[in-house]
Amino acid sequence: MTALAKLPSHPTTVWRGIANISGSDYYENDMFTWWRVNSCSLDAGVASFFTGEKGTLFCINTTNGKDISGYSSANDEEKEIVLMPGTRLCVKSKTRNDTGFDVVHLEECTSIPEGKHVMISYDLNSQEIISKISHDLQLEHIPIWCNEQKEMANNLKKSLAEGVENAAVVCCFMTPDYQKSDFCQLELQYAQKRQKRIIPCMLTDIKVWKPSDWLKSLIKGHIPIDFHNVSESSTMQRKIRELIHRIENQPSTSQCMSSQGADGPSYLFELIKYEYKRNSRIERFMNPAKSFPVDQSYINLAMIETKEQQEKEKKLKQHDKQNSASKQRNDKILGTYEEIYGTKTTIDVKNIFDKCKVQTRKVLLLGRAGIGKSTFCQYVTYKWAKRELWTQYDLVILIRLRKLTESRYLSAQNYSPINLVEKEYFPFGDFSNEEKQQLKEHCNNCKVLWILDGYDEFVHNIPDKLAGAFDYILKTQHHILTSRPYAIALSYDVQMEITGFTNDNIEKYIVQFFDQIKDDISNGSFEGTKLLHFLKTNSSIWGIAHIPVNLELICSLWGDTDWSKKKTLTMTTLYDNITEWLCKRYITKQNITTAQMRKKKLYNLCKKELCFLEVLAFNAMEYSDIIIPPTLLEKTEDETECDLDDHPQLLNFGILKSYNDMPTGSQHPAEQQYYFIHLSFQEYFAARHLIRTLSSPEKQKAINFINKHKYNRRYLYVFIFASGLLAQSDNQFCIEVFWSTIQGQPLDLVGLMHIKLIIECLDELVAQTLFRQSADLMKSVLDWLEICISTKSTTIIGSLLESLMRTSSLCNSSILQNKILELLHIEDYATQNTIYYIISHLTIHGPMPKLISKMCTATQDGDSDVRESACKALAAMGEKAATNEVIFALIIALRDQDLYVRHAARDAIGAISKTVATIEVICALINALRDQDLYVRLSACEALGAMGQNAATNEVISGLINALRDEYFGVRHAACEALERLMFFYPAMKELVPQMLQELCTGIKELYKIRVLSTGLRFANNEQTRNNAIDYYKNID
Repeated sequence: MTALAKLPSHPTTVWRGIANISGSDYYENDMFTWWRVNSCSLDAGVASFFTGEKGTLFCINTTNGKDISGYSSANDEEKEIVLMPGTRLCVKSKTRNDTGFDVVHLEECTSIPEGKHVMISYDLNSQEIISKISHDLQLEHIPIWCNEQKEMANNLKKSLAEGVENAAVVCCFMTPDYQKSDFCQLELQYAQKRQKRIIPCMLTDIKVWKPSDWLKSLIKGHIPIDFHNVSESSTMQRKIRELIHRIENQPSTSQCMSSQGADGPSYLFELIKYEYKRNSRIERFMNPAKSFPVDQSYINLAMIETKEQQEKEKKLKQHDKQNSASKQRNDKILGTYEEIYGTKTTIDVKNIFDKCKVQTRKVLLLGRAGIGKSTFCQYVTYKWAKRELWTQYDLVILIRLRKLTESRYLSAQNYSPINLVEKEYFPFGDFSNEEKQQLKEHCNNCKVLWILDGYDEFVHNIPDKLAGAFDYILKTQHHILTSRPYAIALSYDVQMEITGFTNDNIEKYIVQFFDQIKDDISNGSFEGTKLLHFLKTNSSIWGIAHIPVNLELICSLWGDTDWSKKKTLTMTTLYDNITEWLCKRYITKQNITTAQMRKKKLYNLCKKELCFLEVLAFNAMEYSDIIIPPTLLEKTEDETECDLDDHPQLLNFGILKSYNDMPTGSQHPAEQQYYFIHLSFQEYFAARHLIRTLSSPEKQKAINFINKHKYNRRYLYVFIFASGLLAQSDNQFCIEVFWSTIQGQPLDLVGLMHIKLIIECLDELVAQTLFRQSADLMKSVLDWLEICISTKSTTIIGSLLESLMRTSSLCNSSILQNKILELLHIEDYATQNTIYYIISHLTIHGPMPKLISKMCTATQDGDSDVRESACKALAAMGEKAATNEVIFALIIALRDQDLYVRHAARDAIGAISKTVATIEVICALINALRDQDLYVRLSACEALGAMGQNAATNEVISGLINALRDEYFGVRHAACEALERLMFFYPAMKELVPQMLQELCTGIKELYKIRVLSTGLRFANNEQTRNNAIDYYKNID
């Protein structure tokens, strides 16, 4: 038998005659197995000799017959072919011949149907052994499909569309590298989803390594065929026969029967998911070699409510107040900013569609430069691919709108949404008609979510041939559109904003950043702590650190920049420091020492490179190009007289990234497409060119540019950076020209666009920056603040606040705070109420003591709206408002007759308590636990619980235990929750001495006793405390 098995298979038609059986016993499509060695002949006449008078002649189409005519003792004329034991046959038809016996036509059954194949799934490191195995299988007439270029982009699709889809069996050859391969995982998981039979084979000694994780679960129920030691030919042949036997006989098992298998081919979707999963890390801007997991990103969203929603809520609120038993409310305040223009409510990413009331879900997601819009897109697509978010959609398609350019979409035809998917995700092969139809059906069935990132980078330069596809998606498809908060002429019922880092996010990010580079610098953890302290003690720098891209740049610069004496840090200064750092890195690569080199010298050494980048950035801004085509590179070469053939290093300065989606990788660097690592860098370098031109004999070009674009929000950051660069300059003439041009004709007729530009440009000026127009510019800002308050126009208030909220140094200036203080002395409730709403939306890191005192006084004002607004403004200031005066004022406000004032006071105490827990604040709250007013007692419990570890003291715990005996349920409940929170902190448990337990178990409700004791048992580190707690626990009825 062994010798027979080694003979090659011989597909042919053979004959076999058997006596004394009837053909009537065989029916069409019947299947049966011959378990013995069956001798057949290529000659029908020879075979018919064995049928006798009443036998049957079998005509057999075989694929695995063994030709033994050269080894048989029979005559050569017999042409003997042997069918091996276990040959499975199928009846195709039967006839009766002229001699009177039956002829039954049989066909050898194969486990590989016609048009199907055996797919070989493997990692590239195993290619040599896989080639041998494939060759031996093909000698046995097993149709093999093997992808020899697995990692090529187009071949990913080929592996699934051809390899898996047309496979009868998938043989996976497992190694540690196979298990680590994302693509091997994709192949095998898709095979399982499509209900393919999977045969596992081992190329590694199972005693050394065993499959685990995802691979272990997929091969569950099958013993792998061991191919790890097949150096001898006989061993290889034995394993090949075993594999063939499994291919022919291994049945499908339950592990292959996915419930999704009947849904039809979905490899396009799986490949897009695969791309999202691969894009699982976020590279550092300044050091792409360092990255962090995308699911460790901090995505903070706020819902921006529409005017209609707010007015309904306002009416409801007024109705509740008018029917309150406490007092009648004054309904004269309807036009405040928060009520009409921009109320924001935090929202979890997974709930982003909850406010969508129409069938087609559409969300506009806004965010300023560097706030994390693109990170949000990367985060949600990764989470969807992992089936952790928005599983109601079969497909989520992320389109980076900046990529939709004339230079990439070369055809003159109008593109469809399907063409966009084809170009962005499968650029090296056209979709088949079936694939296009599948995507269309999913779009029509509302099973696709589109994420369109960067509307502000696209709206000014939408190619006509792409406009139709874009409009179709906006009108008919579920989608999220991201944009900077300007140039939005589109109407969205649901608007949200990415709000940047919270204080807690900043601390975690710094720890994460310095932990990742601990091997590159000494005392990484200590440096991170130093940086955090520096940021917290410098309010203006702390303010800009809430923007993610800024914080990364600050962290990157910390080790190379002496900021010990710096009290303010503008965005321009930060980008200038980054440019200096890039120059140092660039020069160091040329083996030039930069240790003692000043910035002026560095910039002079890099003059050619900086000039090229500046002109390139400026040209890209003028042409509205984010993806920079070769034509723009060539234009920049001509303008700077700098040939990239002679100076290819210009493209490797560290600020540009290559974007190449062409089929071949052999293009000249100057013929590729590029983009700045972040749009803000493009704007910064464009501003450098603008200022350089303004200082040159060609200054009129710069003046014309400013006049043409100063109210175009797309160029806002160019002018902001230009203002900041001039603040560092001693060129008074250039400063005068810039600001004279900004202030000169043409001017915005209404003046609102103009003052918004002034506000954001002034914020880049450090306090000591003085020039002829500086006083007039600041005065115009103060005048507009007074105008918007006196007119009570929600449009003006909202628009002015939109700009003021993006400032850091301006809001903390004494000039602006003194003006606010002056306006607060106007004896008009509506005016005061509006001002407090404005204060609550500003980022005031350093409030003046006089302003704090005025706000405390206002919490006792005669008008309840003013009292409520003052409490909210104090809450917005957080720890900066944590003084005895403020806490006492808020505690008094907790006794206010008006329900909404009490709510605002409670929220303010909670907001302040979360960030600071001074001895004075804690003592005031402990005293409040004994207040006669139940609402004061309840709020004190909640505030102490929110303080966390700093409030875990003997006095606090004792006071909360007493509160557990309060006559009112709400106070008892709040005290219990506060105790549970405080017990999570280790220092608190050391204070929970046995005497306190005894006190705890005297006279309080069993429910709270059980909850607090249970928490204590989990965290107490004192043996006597635990034992006593157990004893008390046992005695509870």
